[in-house]
Amino acid sequence: MDCRFNDLVTALAHLLPRRQLTAEDLAEIITKRHSMREQAKESHARRTAAALE
Repeated sequence: MDCRFNDLVTALAHLLPRRQLTAEDLAEIITKRHSMREQAKESHARRTAAALE
C-alpha cells in the first residue's frame, strides 16, 4: 500500500476525537489563518524585492 501524507492526515482526522468548536473558536482560527497568510505574502514580497536589488 502506497500511503501519502494526505492519506495519513485524512485517516487521523477520522480516527482522532474532535473537540467541539464554538463560533468564537472558529472565528479565532479563521482570523489567525488570514493573519498567517498575510504575513507569508508580505515575507514573499520582501524576499522578492531583496532579490531584485
